Amino acid sequence: MRNLIPFFCLLLAVIGCQSSSTIVSEKESPFHIAASPDLRVGWKGEKLILGDSLSWIAGKEVGEHAETYKVEQKNGWEISNVWHENFVLPYRREVGLSPNGKKVELTIQAHQDALMVSYPTPLITYKLLLPAALFTGSTWDAFVGRSYNGSWQNGTLAADTRDGLIINGARWITFNTADGPITFDFNPHGVPTYYVGGMNTMAVQWSLSKRGEHLELSISTAATNYGGDLTTKVTIFEGSKEDYLQHHAVTSYHYFSEIPPERLYCFNERAGELFTTALAEDANPKKGYGWADPDKVQLSGNRLPGALYASCHSSEPNSFTTYGLRPGLYLVTLRTSALEEDKGPFNVSLNGEVLYEKVKVDRGTVANMTFVRWIEDGKADIQFTGDWAVSVIGFQLFMHSEEDFQFRRGNWLKDDGYCPGVLFANYYDTPPEYGKSISYSPLAGEVEEISSIPKLPELEAALPDQQSDGLAWRFKSPLGTMGPGNWGTFNEFNTPEKIEKRLKQIKEGGISAIILNGFLSRHTYATHLDRVEKNIREIVEKAHQLDMKIIDHQDLTIVWNADMGFRFLAANPGYLQHGQNNGLPTWGLCPVNPDFKHGYFFPYITKHIKNTNIDGFMLDETCFHYENFCNCSHCREAFHQVTGLTLPDNEISPLLKNRNSKLWKSWIEWRKHAVAQWRIDLSRLTHQVNPSFSNLEYYSEGGFLMNYASYGQGGDLPLSAKSKDFLGTEIMSRNVWDDYRYNFTSRNMYNSLRETYGSPIFGLVYSGGVLNYAIFGWATNNMFGQVTWSFSSFPDELILNRYTSWPENMNNRTSVPYTDVAIIFSRSTRDWSVKNMADYPREIMGTGQFLSERHVPHTFILDDALTAGFDLSRYRVMLAPGMDCISAEQEELLARFVYNGGTLFLTGEAGTLDPYGEPRANRAFHSILTDKMLSEAAQTDFVATTHGKGRIVYASKKHAINEYAASIGNRMVYAFSPDPDITSINEKILSDVIGETLFRSISIPAKVFVTVYRDLETGATMVHLLNATGVTAKHGDTLPTPNPSWTPVEEDITFDISLTSLSRAYYTSPDGEGHKAVKWVTTGDNRYTITVPKGTLEKYGIVYLQP
Repeated sequence: MRNLIPFFCLLLAVIGCQSSSTIVSEKESPFHIAASPDLRVGWKGEKLILGDSLSWIAGKEVGEHAETYKVEQKNGWEISNVWHENFVLPYRREVGLSPNGKKVELTIQAHQDALMVSYPTPLITYKLLLPAALFTGSTWDAFVGRSYNGSWQNGTLAADTRDGLIINGARWITFNTADGPITFDFNPHGVPTYYVGGMNTMAVQWSLSKRGEHLELSISTAATNYGGDLTTKVTIFEGSKEDYLQHHAVTSYHYFSEIPPERLYCFNERAGELFTTALAEDANPKKGYGWADPDKVQLSGNRLPGALYASCHSSEPNSFTTYGLRPGLYLVTLRTSALEEDKGPFNVSLNGEVLYEKVKVDRGTVANMTFVRWIEDGKADIQFTGDWAVSVIGFQLFMHSEEDFQFRRGNWLKDDGYCPGVLFANYYDTPPEYGKSISYSPLAGEVEEISSIPKLPELEAALPDQQSDGLAWRFKSPLGTMGPGNWGTFNEFNTPEKIEKRLKQIKEGGISAIILNGFLSRHTYATHLDRVEKNIREIVEKAHQLDMKIIDHQDLTIVWNADMGFRFLAANPGYLQHGQNNGLPTWGLCPVNPDFKHGYFFPYITKHIKNTNIDGFMLDETCFHYENFCNCSHCREAFHQVTGLTLPDNEISPLLKNRNSKLWKSWIEWRKHAVAQWRIDLSRLTHQVNPSFSNLEYYSEGGFLMNYASYGQGGDLPLSAKSKDFLGTEIMSRNVWDDYRYNFTSRNMYNSLRETYGSPIFGLVYSGGVLNYAIFGWATNNMFGQVTWSFSSFPDELILNRYTSWPENMNNRTSVPYTDVAIIFSRSTRDWSVKNMADYPREIMGTGQFLSERHVPHTFILDDALTAGFDLSRYRVMLAPGMDCISAEQEELLARFVYNGGTLFLTGEAGTLDPYGEPRANRAFHSILTDKMLSEAAQTDFVATTHGKGRIVYASKKHAINEYAASIGNRMVYAFSPDPDITSINEKILSDVIGETLFRSISIPAKVFVTVYRDLETGATMVHLLNATGVTAKHGDTLPTPNPSWTPVEEDITFDISLTSLSRAYYTSPDGEGHKAVKWVTTGDNRYTITVPKGTLEKYGIVYLQP
């Protein structure tokens, strides 16, 4: 072990041509670094880091193995670099000592090539070795978790601490030693880096373990077929957990979170809780704010509540000073209300820099100014000259100075060294742009509740020909991926040979449509865009030669600290969404903003499609960042133009975020309309470039079934179906096997989009590398005519190819559900029946789960379909459990359906509300389902009444909730224990409601799932059978259950079915080759009994019934 001596002394010996005056280091530096290729760090005379290792380097330390070693001084930093360009895992490690000697910065990056035949170890792991004795008796504090749910954990390192893992997923660890606290910050960029757990991210979640006499700090990522870069940075300094916010802007980040105000002032005593009321007071460092000359400041307004309804103003120069600001990059927002007279012209400066000149604000108007600037010394002087006024002053720290690795420096201290990867390389020397914006809005004044909710303009569909040959691929090809996920770099397959090899691998797996996921937030990777487009174009050219389709996957609104993400934010503050609660911007882009839409995104995407020739496009987060957004001037004006209404700009108005307010409901409905219109405009734009271009959209499951997407984000998947021609959802439980009951019905529910709009559907299956999960997920999708999107690949791609390329599969393009039973999914009830918000998803899903368990084929339709142009005669029975919100038009259509012979089933308070959750003057169907019948229903299980040739059946209780099994993911406890007495009631009710069906189970195990489809071209009827008898999960089990495996069905499967004719019947399956015989007999007019012999069904198959 080498002796640790001050780095700068050894540096002199290594580069003796330099004079000592060029070396900057503090004599009292607590840290010392050995000037050696090997990593040796000392702290207060003790050995702190004894060495490091990289798992693919056998038997040597990183520095010992390196082929290049360089030391230098730059900007006062003492810097040591080692790298190896010609290793199987090219790498670079840099360690630097800060100018004041109080911080050590360690950075390492290693690059794994794609398509490697084998890996030295399954994980690429980097480790630091520390002496355990130095920390014996110390306590530790660790900040652990994901960016949005981090928490502090603590413990003690004792002499008898056992070997093994101590803490995992740490972003920060402070060791409280006898010599004082010392901190390892593994996330120096801060939590807005968000994804940090795999290749091509700034990996930050380290582990602490004990191994004998040593502590190990380590970080790992799995080696993969598609390769990538492991990059991580650690800063080491003296400090405790209480110092966290002296190094970071925020402790929590989610891509829909808000940038908290560091300081937020107004001059109205009746304002939101986030505001500090400053009034005209002397500047006072102890208080933290104030005016340079308060005697020359006049205060106006205060007649109305709200931050905008008071202002400080003057015609003489003055300045407002804020003290105690943490150092970093700020969004500074000023809002000027001209309350009683025109204001201006006036000028605004920050710390002597003029930012706005000759601003004029008309009476009754507010000017919104936001700019981005560094504030380093804790003090901000906002100077006003001219005829000025100000109502709001806000400071938002979105990047602490300690988190800056993209503005005033890059990732590496030595910015001309070797970079193994394309990310975090030497391209940060382009001068950043610090933008500013100004916009104007009319002041709303006093806003009262409205008497009725206005009808919004009809959204015109912008769909291509769904049955065109150019788009036929959407109905048949599973969706795959090149591999690297959302954080790919488009450097993985960077040669024609690699591209071709990877595409052929994918096609051998039965996949001929690929979603490219790399650089999801493409706008945050500006330096790479030309290279990315070139790579995509090469992929598309080769894919088209192989008869494959390429879809590009990007994000619209997220701005996070990924590569140059905060540079984009800093340059474009005018694009940001603004909050209702404070009027301040956040780290999200506003889709309604015309400058962003037409000035940036639409020109960009038009050029991108032309330059790459992609076949489709999937755009995420085309939405608002929860219900607090967006309050920018563009959204307020667009809302007024479409509805004629004005939203309060008083942040404490009781109308805001009030689900009972008609005005607020109008705002929420407008947001959904605005996002849908944006997507329609995009679809039209893309079809101008390519008429056969496909626009994809997918949501999480809860975003469809519940209202957090539609209400919270303005993003409603059914409304997207007016413009997006390929729709899907994630199967969020990540466990399609144990969660089969929920997933089967949810896949059926999403078919409501195809029933209503004709669009093909896909489901994203997370198989977790478990083959049986992958097969089960594919089969569940397939039996509803849906395609599967999967990230997983398996060693033998041909295993899945038997399924995904199955030649005897159903033709999804020409086949439709063979059933006359439909469940209506009511978007209006989901969104606006406040009392039913929790129960409605459970009741409608419970209804579907109950029918599926009893093998009653059914489909779902949207309440959007209940229009004069939709053919309800396709159905004999319509189930509308819990459908509280029914419009007059829908009532009329359903009443006519019943009159013509249909059966309608209602429950609970169905029909008591209009589509916006407002009480109806008369309950729907009140002349048919009379008050007397409703009273009777409260005393019995159900009542039925006739109307014309049909009938309405009504149950006052929501019995189907009893049959609902919620989606349960891994590491959760399975909870499904229905009350058998209520199940008996459901059997009684639904047997009466549904009556004789086209398909009837005679003998089918409950865990064998069934769907029935009819091919409209061939006339064939297809009965899909999925064997879930091997699923053993039961109430109280912790998932996943071990060893998921298929159990043979050792009994005949028998059913009868109505067909116009039957000439041939057989069973076919991707589980095996050829056809298997089934028995059939005629049992009546156009009625046949079919028997599938025991042992026939292994996993999944189809019974073909040919006319």
